[in-house]
Amino acid sequence: YNHRTDAYGGSCENRARFACEAVRAVHSRVPDMPIDYKLAVRCETPHYGNAGVLEEELAVFVPLLEQAGVTSFHVTLANHGALTDTIPPANHPQFGGEGCFLPFCDEVRALTKLPVCGVGGLTDPDFVEQQLRTGRVDCVALSRALIADPDWPKKTMTGHARDIRRCVRCNRACLGGMMAHKGVHCIFEKENAK
Repeated sequence: YNHRTDAYGGSCENRARFACEAVRAVHSRVPDMPIDYKLAVRCETPHYGNAGVLEEELAVFVPLLEQAGVTSFHVTLANHGALTDTIPPANHPQFGGEGCFLPFCDEVRALTKLPVCGVGGLTDPDFVEQQLRTGRVDCVALSRALIADPDWPKKTMTGHARDIRRCVRCNRACLGGMMAHKGVHCIFEKENAK
């Protein structure tokens, strides 16, 4: 969306300037506060995401953000014009699989030693554990999975993963509810309340 022609537009370095200045300002006022930066990636082949950094620009943005004081990266895809790309359903043509945005984490991981948080269609505790165990990511963020079953972490930790009400990534009551201004819910909500 940045079409500026001044010092905050054009080159990768210029487009990173505002974010780096903001991170430096926060870091200077609260030096001990961790700064987890939501690094929105967009890809062009095929085209998904209308905001954020192109994959080939990560090699410029990641070091600049790290130098500015970022302490970890929360890596995702962002397209606020089409939220089903940002929050992809299971039938999404490109991002329908488990851990659909983790390849972007792989690209960021190759550029930094800072912690990397993965997101995107994470519903299977065994899959999540494997990503953590292998060091592909340092942590994960779960949204829809926790809407479907708020006890997902507890059930995983206590050996009851088979009892998890797994998100089916339909987006009907969570994203759909949000878009209809009816609140964020899950199609399984009534069943979870039992």
